[in-house]
Amino acid sequence: MRTDELEKLIRISVCADGLTATLTVQAGVDPEELSADLVGAILEGRGVRIPAEINPRVDELKRRIAEAPEEEIDIIIAEGIAPVHGKDGRFDLDPELCDDEQAKKREESEADADHYGRSAFLVVEEGQRIGKVVPHSDAEDGVDVRGKTIKATPARPCKVKFDESLDVDEDGTVTALRNGRLEVAAERVRIQPVLVVPESVDFSSGNVDFPEDVLVQKGVRDCFTVHAGGSLEIVELVEAATVSANGSILLRRGMAGRGKGEISAGGDLEAKYLDAVNVTVQNDLRVQRELTNCTTYVGRCMHAQSCSVVGGKLDIRFGGQARMLGGEAETETLIRLGVDPKLDEQARELEEILPVALNRLNQATVELDQLKKMAAKLTPTQAESMTSLQFEIMTGQTRLSAIHAAIQQISEAYKRLSKATLSVDKNIMPGVTIVIGNKSAVVREPIRGPVEVSLDESGTLVMKQPSSDSVIPLSTKAKLVPASGVVDVAELERLLDNPLFNEVRAAA
Repeated sequence: MRTDELEKLIRISVCADGLTATLTVQAGVDPEELSADLVGAILEGRGVRIPAEINPRVDELKRRIAEAPEEEIDIIIAEGIAPVHGKDGRFDLDPELCDDEQAKKREESEADADHYGRSAFLVVEEGQRIGKVVPHSDAEDGVDVRGKTIKATPARPCKVKFDESLDVDEDGTVTALRNGRLEVAAERVRIQPVLVVPESVDFSSGNVDFPEDVLVQKGVRDCFTVHAGGSLEIVELVEAATVSANGSILLRRGMAGRGKGEISAGGDLEAKYLDAVNVTVQNDLRVQRELTNCTTYVGRCMHAQSCSVVGGKLDIRFGGQARMLGGEAETETLIRLGVDPKLDEQARELEEILPVALNRLNQATVELDQLKKMAAKLTPTQAESMTSLQFEIMTGQTRLSAIHAAIQQISEAYKRLSKATLSVDKNIMPGVTIVIGNKSAVVREPIRGPVEVSLDESGTLVMKQPSSDSVIPLSTKAKLVPASGVVDVAELERLLDNPLFNEVRAAA
């Protein structure tokens, strides 16, 4: 078969991207008539570069024709070089911080899922790994089967910007430089030191646990928890929730706890009103209107000149001010001044361990005196016991000296707390019980304010009217009753009269 006739039976087709050229041979061609030179000439005639591996490809073509002489055979005869497009630089968020929608859906489908505990906010801590910046890759142009250049798409560097709250290491590792809420946008990553909750804390947000300041622009619904490592501000009503902050708390409206709500402030607490809430304030409490049926502890002072305290129990460490105590219906209201739970705990612990320490020291002393009388004929075992008793007595005396000092410190602290004063501007109503130290009185008839309630130098509960400077016993308006649940400082001090204390001090 002539060459021109043979060429008519061979077709060359190039794919759209120019990266492959396919050679198709019609049926009836004798494979022995095909050669690499002939195929190369045909390729050149069609504008396709002759590939370096043309010989093995032609051999493959001839083999396939020989196997199926009555079929049309095609083979990729030439290939170009595909371009390597550059990959843009990017920021990959750490997998532990990624929002897994599928996992969230599974959680929502489970009957026992904690819908309160799921948070809508991405909170990170200082030093935590946030993710990594992946650099862009270089682009390489390609070449098609005709020898033309195929331009590669160049890559762009990572366009994400990181502010001063984040550190980007040389290897691209991104680390948090402070606690806060992580915000990840298309072109910006940053850590906000203040968490702003734009709506109420409810199922849409989940519980809030944030290491810095928190602002809730609406309220907090029943059973949810809000904790701030810094200060906390809530604009609207807090229901029967649990609210706490290491710093101060501001409730612009108030809290209706229904006997289940709890609020705890490591600093100050300010609210319009508190109703049926368990309240703990380490510093000062400011309530504008009402403190109703609450169990409240104030670590410093209460500043509530316009507030009525009705029902519940109010413990104040250093006293303060209120508008009115109690209600018209003789509501039982307990007010305790000079209260320090930690001091009470220490005092009761000393009351328990002191008798034990004294008895053991006395017993060891008696046993040692008996052995000393037998000093001339002690057995080796008795001699060893004598040494052990001497060490035990020395250790016991040291411990007793420390207990003595602790009791004196606690006694002085209680004396300072006993000077707490409560000022009431309007009225103290019947049903109010006032406790200072180990003195307690239940008010039986209204006491008109302004009046200050305190202990005088003799330890008597008195009330003073600032306008006249007159001081009268509270017993004229109230019934004195035994104070329950308080540490008797006088009894604590009497423990120091034990003769062993004098011996310990003499030995020291």
